[in-house]
Amino acid sequence: MPGWTPDADLGASFAWTFAGHSLGGWSRRLVEAPSLAMPWPETPDGRRALPWSDSLVARSEVLGAWLGPDAALMTASSSHLPTRDVRARSVFRIDNGDFGISRYSLVFERGDSLRWLRYQTSSGARSGAGPYGPSGDHVWDLTTSFTRGAHTLRANISQRGAAQELSQSVIYEDAGAQSGRLEYEWSGGDRHLSAAFARGLDRREDLVSSQGEPVSYSRRDAQENRFEIGADAAALGGTVAVRGMAARSRVLRTFDDSFEARTTTLWGALSYVRPIPPGTLRLELGGGHSSALDRGLVAPSAALEFGAPAAHGRVFAQRLVNPVWSDLALGQPAFLQSTTAFGIEAEGSGRSLSGRASVLTGTTRDRAIVFPYPIQDIWLRAGATADPQRYDFGLFMVSARAEAAFAGMGAEAFALARDQAADEPRPEPDQGGRGWIEGRHAFFKRDLGVRLRLEAAEVGARDSKTGGIETRLPSYWTGSASVILRLSDVTGIFSWQNLENVRHPESWIDPQTGDLALGPGRQFRLSFTWRLMN
Repeated sequence: MPGWTPDADLGASFAWTFAGHSLGGWSRRLVEAPSLAMPWPETPDGRRALPWSDSLVARSEVLGAWLGPDAALMTASSSHLPTRDVRARSVFRIDNGDFGISRYSLVFERGDSLRWLRYQTSSGARSGAGPYGPSGDHVWDLTTSFTRGAHTLRANISQRGAAQELSQSVIYEDAGAQSGRLEYEWSGGDRHLSAAFARGLDRREDLVSSQGEPVSYSRRDAQENRFEIGADAAALGGTVAVRGMAARSRVLRTFDDSFEARTTTLWGALSYVRPIPPGTLRLELGGGHSSALDRGLVAPSAALEFGAPAAHGRVFAQRLVNPVWSDLALGQPAFLQSTTAFGIEAEGSGRSLSGRASVLTGTTRDRAIVFPYPIQDIWLRAGATADPQRYDFGLFMVSARAEAAFAGMGAEAFALARDQAADEPRPEPDQGGRGWIEGRHAFFKRDLGVRLRLEAAEVGARDSKTGGIETRLPSYWTGSASVILRLSDVTGIFSWQNLENVRHPESWIDPQTGDLALGPGRQFRLSFTWRLMN
């Protein structure tokens, strides 16, 4: 789909892209969980287990004015609802599969709506897979919340780490990060007040060797302290909200490619939301200052949602400002990536049919370009450069699905048009899509549910990006299949990816062979999830 991140399921650490934006393309928001993006660029290969989320939604959120430098074109929002009806619950999950994949995760929660505690832990490992060497990662979170009357105090802390290799230790990376947040909320009828302090630390090292001898070593240390305050109240026929944020960040790289960068970011935003039957109008204005750029920042946004639940839509316009002040290419000064985006979305659903279509267009000035490489600290060392040409883009996405009692089917596709320099490679595809069909049945008085699913996907043509003579990589089709069994609160998933068993070429150079890397072939995966109540 438009967010092209190759081999993410194997732990590859490419920069997440969306519509050609490697920075400011994606953001991840975790409701009632520690922030992962403090400090940037987080540790995405410290994998959070999917069952930790009660809901996961990916959509364009109009938050350019509200979040300021933290906003992105696309947001993946994960929410988890605290225990309400039972005193305790937990979810245990095991993943095993080809390439020595082994992963264990557990979430445990106890409490009620006023006082609750949640602990989450996950760890996994993988042996070599195609051009990728062994890798391992872990993550754990601890969150607690206490409410008394109108007052709520919430605290969380998270630790995560990951290590991986390419081609028999030719390139190696080890990374670790910690973050914590303390938050206070007050609610009084239609008025709310909140204040929070957060701190994050990130450490990563990489080692490059040749014929068993180390030739380059670098270490990157980053930290960020942040204070936020917000308030909202009913006024002017709607809701008025204000937000303030102050953050201080520092990045220090030692040994090879050394540098030190610091910045202080201030941001304030004003929001007005008013029901306009049959819809809602949202207006926002944000502004601030970046000390690294030594300039002010301004970002307005507006959105209008309309329609009924069965058929609704949204139009929006916003400006996103993303200061790029650290991990810069040689000779590149700090710069501001500025995007003006416009979008329109429409969605409809009935008893068995649903569909969705959206158009996102915009213009980005000084678009940040990074080197597409599966080791995060390597592309950080290469650094970001500012696109000297204005970047215009238009993205069209469409999806449809049909559901019946014993079957389902669906399809989704996208097309991306962009105006960029002819000599700038496009490692992300301009179009793609997928379709699926599923059959379902229940056995043994509906105690055992069985689902069979087949899927086919097209990955559009794209370019290699190696720094040398680039190659146009042809489009290809890939297939997958899965069998899903559910017995009470136990779910088992048997899945096969890359049914054609073809090692498709990647956009980067395998350091072991000196040629374009070839992805892994067919993969089998078994996942076992057990939900325990009380």
